[in-house]
Amino acid sequence: PKIMDVKFTSHLEEELDKVEEAKVESLKVIREFWEPFSEALEKASEEMTSAKNNVDENAGPCPECSKPLVKRWSKRGAFLGCSGFPDCKHTQPLEGEARPQAKPTEHKCEKCGGTMLLRLNERREPFLGCENFPKCRSTLPCDAEGNPVKPEPTGEVCEKCGAEMVVKRGRRGPFLACSAFPKCRNAKPLAGEKRAGGKKAADTGSASAGDTGPGPDLSGGPASASRPPKAKAEPTDQTCPDCSQPMVIRSGSRGRFLGCSGYPKCRHTENLPDDLK
Repeated sequence: PKIMDVKFTSHLEEELDKVEEAKVESLKVIREFWEPFSEALEKASEEMTSAKNNVDENAGPCPECSKPLVKRWSKRGAFLGCSGFPDCKHTQPLEGEARPQAKPTEHKCEKCGGTMLLRLNERREPFLGCENFPKCRSTLPCDAEGNPVKPEPTGEVCEKCGAEMVVKRGRRGPFLACSAFPKCRNAKPLAGEKRAGGKKAADTGSASAGDTGPGPDLSGGPASASRPPKAKAEPTDQTCPDCSQPMVIRSGSRGRFLGCSGYPKCRHTENLPDDLK
């Protein structure tokens, strides 16, 4: 379709720039895009067949309930899922060995009282997940036998809520997180690359061998200890036209810009004027 053509998208970007510069009316540009797009959308709704729930003849039956397996999509790509969902929640990759079936444990969910199941994540690491997923998304780290692994205390107090900070582990290594999660989501790298048990990594400016540094898990840990800190917002004498709060200078992937200090409640932004560059 036309909207996928590189020349069309390039032309549309140029038109949007002209709208920003008040050289072209916005409604004209919107009509130029919407009219062919709406026609293509209507044609697709009438003629295009849905790719959802197509039975994969080569996948065989579901190993848990014997119903056909269908091809599904997620943000990580395509996978096979049972056509009996939600009664059967079996999933497996398109290629390779399927994950082992979740095993019930003696542990109960702290949120809803359901049975915690021993599962494997994408990296084939064990964790405990509530049987009532997706209604309940409670998870716990555990060992290979399914015994919960409690976060290690640090004696440090969370500066946001006063609860104790504990050591948790994500895919990029250990990090500090508030023990009051999910009510408090405060998390940060371990100070001085401090590791569990009071040890510290060698002061080489990078993580120790075999460790990729602090990082996030389901608890929302920081992305990386090596990531440079965000520049502080610079105050200006301008006010936001939407909420009258002061405008500040921020830095983004495309450079510096003006943004409302009331973010995220107010998301007003402007290009940085020449006198502030």
